Amino acid sequence: YEGIHKKVKCLAAIDDFLRLDYDADVIINGTIGAPDFGYVRKEGISYLLGGNFIPLRREFRNVPDKIISPSIERILITFGGQDVRDLTGPVLEYLLGKAPYIKYSVVVKENFKINFKKYTSRGNVEFIFDADAEKMKELMLACDAAVTAGGQTIYELARTGLPSIAVAVADNQIKNMQQWVKSGFIEEELYYNDPNLLDRIGSLIAGLNNQVKRENLNRLGINTIDGEGAVRIASLLKGTVEMPLHFRSAREEDAKLVFDLSNDPVVRMNSINRNSIGWQEHIEWFGRKIKESNYLFHLYFTDKNEFAGQVRFNIDDDIAVISISIVSEFRGKGLAHRMLTLSCGEVFGRFAEIKRIDAFIKKENLPSVSGFARAGFKPAGEQLIDGDPYYLYILLR
Repeated sequence: YEGIHKKVKCLAAIDDFLRLDYDADVIINGTIGAPDFGYVRKEGISYLLGGNFIPLRREFRNVPDKIISPSIERILITFGGQDVRDLTGPVLEYLLGKAPYIKYSVVVKENFKINFKKYTSRGNVEFIFDADAEKMKELMLACDAAVTAGGQTIYELARTGLPSIAVAVADNQIKNMQQWVKSGFIEEELYYNDPNLLDRIGSLIAGLNNQVKRENLNRLGINTIDGEGAVRIASLLKGTVEMPLHFRSAREEDAKLVFDLSNDPVVRMNSINRNSIGWQEHIEWFGRKIKESNYLFHLYFTDKNEFAGQVRFNIDDDIAVISISIVSEFRGKGLAHRMLTLSCGEVFGRFAEIKRIDAFIKKENLPSVSGFARAGFKPAGEQLIDGDPYYLYILLR
């Protein structure tokens, strides 16, 4: 990593369980819950953590709504391209014994340890060899439940909203499994070496026969993973090459930085409250806000530790209201959408209950409109605040 880092403008490392102390400009961990993994954030490194940064295949960006059947009629079985624990055959055989009339779509390769000829006479078993991304999406939308390994496929299953049972087959899937169980999309932690694995899978399949339960899991999955992770990463990497940025939470010693930015004439002009802010008033407000659990306060710095701006969130139930301001010498450099994307990704990753982020932008503040639009915010009407017209832009989870 050190050798590569010396030869490139920007080095991004994809991690999944804090494997190394990477010498990199960007660390990417798209595991849901990754912001809570204990990364020691270092100056000069951008951390893209959480489900908003999981790089799914292109086919999973645009996914139609899934129809939830009254009962389970078709089950998808997929243990990856290698099936390192040879689970496909035993799982299929067990489920056929418990539910012989359900249709089974089984993703396999020729070298899997399965006697394929044994099932040729069974009309309810289909083997899909070397399925590509488009075929996988088609299967996920057509099936009513899935049994899968505990890795990347869970994210595609969540994106399509297919209720799933997952089995961790490698050590680097353990944190992933734990986080998905914590989210509620996966019901139980299952591991390949559990002597009761097949019985536990059968019991979980039976529980998924409840239509309301599968409808809830469907919504939970698609609300957790939106399929835009690769786009966010690409956008931010391009920006990192131009000017490396990193953020951290505001601290007591940052009071003067924020005070000076908040009293900048352009910031005051575009704020709901246009009055200048006194030092004592600011100190009291700042000290209170950095301690509030429903308030997120991100400060952005360059690789030279120059203060570039702030992004703040006021959280109320399932909505967060965002505000952004950029230091004068860094305006016009395309930083706004990068700061917004990074901070919004952090918010969605840390707070599962937040479904939407709202931004109120003065109608004449066209640079802000452009920045929010580039970060994925969509126009949602207008609103009068203290007699002034504002655009409302929203970002959905």
